[in-house]
Amino acid sequence: MCRTRLLLKVVGLALCFAFTNGPVSGAYNPGDAVVLVTDAEMTLPDGAAASVPNGAIVKVGRVEGERIWLTWNGKSGWLDQDNVISAESFMDDLNERIEREPKDATLWVDGGLVRAAMGQLEKAIENYGWAIELDPNCADAYVNRGVAWGEKREYDKAIADCGKAIELRPAWSLPYNNRGNAHQAKGEYDKAIADFEKAIQ
Repeated sequence: MCRTRLLLKVVGLALCFAFTNGPVSGAYNPGDAVVLVTDAEMTLPDGAAASVPNGAIVKVGRVEGERIWLTWNGKSGWLDQDNVISAESFMDDLNERIEREPKDATLWVDGGLVRAAMGQLEKAIENYGWAIELDPNCADAYVNRGVAWGEKREYDKAIADCGKAIELRPAWSLPYNNRGNAHQAKGEYDKAIADFEKAIQ
């Protein structure tokens, strides 16, 4: 089955694919997309700790020495750089794996998630398209491609892809929420409200 572990919007995602070559610390800048290569604890401003899972895609907020400031699931804090790799390095490793396992739709979805986090929406849409071609029942590919279409302001395509995800997994709230966002952006408020209500049921 084609499924990633957690699907939110562009940043704050977790991937099924685990980076296999170990952490590689690098020089990061604010705005860089990075991928966690281990389960890690970030230190919150009050000194408490919050878990960030292996495979999470986050954007760097600030850099201070060997620490990066990031936000995960609504919480912001410091994390040691040796827990992450750049999204580009992750994609290099993922592309090698895709070459070995080109028919694994989940790998293509994961590639799309990282590409979207890097701002490469066309490449993300292409990755999701490959996943759908390999597995036409891959709801994760449809919902994430819908998010990418929405980011490009192609709302009709976003609505269509989220509708297909709903058809495939009717109990999943995320495509209802994302389709509601697209309807709202188009000014179709009644349809947006109906989708948002369905998302919270």
